[in-house]
Amino acid sequence: MTPTIANLQSRFNLTFGEASVLLSIANGGTNAEAAAAANIAEQTVKVHFSNVCRKLGEKGGSARVRVSLKAWGCEYERPTMG
Repeated sequence: MTPTIANLQSRFNLTFGEASVLLSIANGGTNAEAAAAANIAEQTVKVHFSNVCRKLGEKGGSARVRVSLKAWGCEYERPTMG
């Protein structure tokens, strides 16, 4: 399934801004590209993405990848340490 702003909003209970930023990032965009596409400041992109990560239960350095996978409907298993 190709993600759209509307289905990201519905699936993850995101605001329009959060879904817009997630869509840009899920399609490989940088923070600067997401900001330009949404006509917002790069700092606002960071705030939206932080909110997305919190809502999707993701944190840490690879959250960008995991959140992008979720946007595209991919399942993954987090590796266990030990």
